[in-house]
Amino acid sequence: MSNDYQNLYDDEMLPGMRPKNSPKNAIIAVIVVVLVLALGFVIGKNVLYGTGYGITHDSTWETVEGADWRITIPTGLKENTDMQPDPGTVLEGCYRNNEAVVGITSLAMTEDQQKMLANMTGVQKKLIENFPKETDEGIPIEAQQRGKMVFVEYAMNYPGVFFGTDRVEIVDAILMGKTKVWEIQIYVPADKYSDYQESVYRWLDSFQPSA
Repeated sequence: MSNDYQNLYDDEMLPGMRPKNSPKNAIIAVIVVVLVLALGFVIGKNVLYGTGYGITHDSTWETVEGADWRITIPTGLKENTDMQPDPGTVLEGCYRNNEAVVGITSLAMTEDQQKMLANMTGVQKKLIENFPKETDEGIPIEAQQRGKMVFVEYAMNYPGVFFGTDRVEIVDAILMGKTKVWEIQIYVPADKYSDYQESVYRWLDSFQPSA
């Protein structure tokens, strides 16, 4: 992938999602393909950290910051740079332990795209309409809106991410900023997700971009 969005209009790159007539829909479709179908980044395996805190205890959460973003996550998560963002995207931050992984990537928009999105209404609705119905692995997904974000959540086998289980629950959210499109991905063990879900949503809600 690259920031040359026109190259992504090939049928080979956008099967079944070729934009029709509207340049706004074309931008939305390309953003979805770049950030969702490729899943943002690949987690390096077997780089795990223990913690003395339960990740659902908000009294132990802390706010971490990047150059133009901030998010509140559990204190026990350690910064990790062993991540592989997709070409054309930037890994803004990644934090992990043996209970959760929180990753943040961004995609810079051109000035024309910024102006078009600034004047567009119903961005979240358009994102949902253009979301694929399944992942590259064939797992069904359904896009949902949460505030200004659009997100999907699903489970898949991902050996080596967490001790004691290969089954991982993934929450993948997209947020349109002023100059960037942001993607926040959160991974937790699937067998614990019912206990972690509310906290995962609160971490997403805490994300604040300034760009």
